[in-house]
Parts: sequence; C-alpha cells; structure tokens
Amino acid sequence: MTENEQAAAILAAINAAIAPAVAYEYGKVPGTNGNAGSEPTKYVLVAISRRYVPERRASGEVTVPGGRLSTRYIAKSVADGRTMRQRTTDVLEDKILTTAAGEVGPFVFESGDPFQPDETFQVATDLWTF
Repeated sequence: MTENEQAAAILAAINAAIAPAVAYEYGKVPGTNGNAGSEPTKYVLVAISRRYVPERRASGEVTVPGGRLSTRYIAKSVADGRTMRQRTTDVLEDKILTTAAGEVGPFVFESGDPFQPDETFQVATDLWTF
C-alpha cells in the first residue's frame, strides 16, 4: 500500500468519525496557505511518515514497514477539540483499516500533547505508530 493510499484510508476513516468537521493533510486546509475559502472553526490535520522497525532480513529488506501518524486537533474550543480527539481515537486505536488497496494499521497510541492556545485556536497532537 502506497503512502498516498494509506493517507486516503486514514482520512476517510477519520472524516467519517468526526463529521461535520473534516480532516485534512497539511497544506490543504481551506483559508490557509493560499487555499480558497475560509479556515474551518474545527478540523484535524493528518501527517504520515516512515519510522524505523527492526524487522529486517539479512539482506536489509524491510519485511514489516513501519509508519508514524500524527493527528493534530484544531478547534476554537477545547471541548470541540476533545470531541474530535475522542472520535479519532475510537476509529484508530488498535484498529486495522481495510481498503481495496490493502490494509493499514493497527494503530498504536504513542504519545499526546494537551490542548494549548495557538492564536485564536486550541491545539493538541497525538502520535500513533503502525
């Protein structure tokens, strides 16, 4: 499964859970970075990166690819942010997402930061491994 396919599966699962709020990849939020529209009052940012895993063959081939997922909750109120965080946790934690392109997961909670003010928003982040 490619990184784009993983991102699509993760975004679809989170979006289904947090509606009417929306999850975006960095750089795609309306009203930010020159994007058309107004910045939403609450949303989730999703970022995927590779991570080291020790499961390698003697040839160096990675047999179990590892990933890290960052979910950043941005809302005008802490209550809205916590609701998005809980719904995201419910759809990800210890789950495997299955799509036509394959499976991604299971997602294991790694760490999180509390909500803190950032300009006019409240922001918190969770990190997951898969």
